[in-house]
Amino acid sequence: MPEKKIYSYEIGGKKYTQEKLVLGQIEQLLPIAEGITLHEGSEALEVVRLLGDKISTAIAIVLREDNQHLKDKNVEQLAEALKFEMEMDTAFKVVEDFFLCNPIASLLDKLADMMDRVTESLVMDGSENSSQSLQEEISPSETESSGDTLSKSANHT
Repeated sequence: MPEKKIYSYEIGGKKYTQEKLVLGQIEQLLPIAEGITLHEGSEALEVVRLLGDKISTAIAIVLREDNQHLKDKNVEQLAEALKFEMEMDTAFKVVEDFFLCNPIASLLDKLADMMDRVTESLVMDGSENSSQSLQEEISPSETESSGDTLSKSANHT
């Protein structure tokens, strides 16, 4: 089992840690990351620039104060405090550590592979099912064809 990566920081006299993201953190980060495109090899300065005024909120989401559960954290309050307590070099370090802790490219590759397999499975299942139901529709059956009968609602004048 790989060793769990935990990064530690001291900010404003308090100790914080950063670990691999959990689902709740991902849900919190998604709206912040919307519309942001990172390129392979993007550095911390580029990420900070792209996030702009959302950087303190993003950092507040990924950090955990010592002895605090993530679900109990007030992200807005922590983000406001970080704006005036966190030095820039620490902010850059948190962003760099984020990518070491959460190999996003690897996760995206895994997600893309999974989606390809699901899509392939659905296409194969769907083509078999649709060709089977199509075959049933075209096959002659014992029911009478309505092709030659006149509709009662049709106006024949």
